This record gives sequence, structure tokens and C-alpha cells, in this order.
Amino acid sequence: MNRDLRETCPSCASLRVASIFYGLPEDISALKPLIDAGTIILGGCSIDFRSPAFHCCLCHHEWGIAPEAVASEHRYIQTLAERAVAIEQADQRGILISQVNKNGYCKCPHCGRSFSTRYQMSWDGVRHTSCLGRVDLLPFRESAPEHT
Repeated sequence: MNRDLRETCPSCASLRVASIFYGLPEDISALKPLIDAGTIILGGCSIDFRSPAFHCCLCHHEWGIAPEAVASEHRYIQTLAERAVAIEQADQRGILISQVNKNGYCKCPHCGRSFSTRYQMSWDGVRHTSCLGRVDLLPFRESAPEHT
């Protein structure tokens, strides 16, 4: 880490600046002296492209970009690109049809997985979220009673 970038806070010019540590520490006891000294603070486990690298202990201003945030942004962009390809492939397969059962579940005609039509984690109203296949759902119908 380049210490020159964090020697003073760009907001208040304080020298009391801490590096932000992201992730779950393996040994918190090793970090405790640094935390107590105010040279690092814990930034949590969630990190994205907006996660700062430094924290002013006086005015609480945060700035810079954490190296982990850059890696996170690259993974996010890669994931978006992979999703776009998967959607294009699913669209080329066309719209598939599946029958919903009485419990709100159906089987994806493409990947064969059963999924609930009630949960956004598996169904977004148009696509089965696991394989991104477009599926038209046929509503559940009770069998008509037989006439005697």
C-alpha cells in the first residue's frame, strides 16, 4: 500500500487516517493492535466498486478505491458479460412451455430443474433464473371430474 496516498485526509487535512480492511479476518487478535492504534478499521465483508480504501478518524471522510473493489468490479463486469451471452443463447432457443402444478412449481423444459414460480430467486416472471430460459407457464388446472 502506498502510504503517501493516505498521509492526510483530503477533507480536513488530519493525519489520523486508517486503511480500511475488507473481508473476514482469519485472526482478529493479530489486527486488534492496529485497530486500537487507529491505523486500520474493518470495512466488512461486502465490497463493490465504490468501496473506499481510507478513512479519516477525525472527520470520518472516506476516499480512494480499495484494491479489492477493483477486483470486485472486474468480476461484476465479467458476470454481466457472461449473463448477456447466456440470455442471447436462451433467446435463440425460443420460448419454452411448462405446466405449473398445484403447488406453484414447474419443470424447466431446457435444464430440467423444478422451480417455484413464487420466488424471484428461481423465476423472474419471464425467465427461469438458473438457465435464463424464457418459459411460458400454463396455469394449473384440476382434472375435470369424469361424467358417468
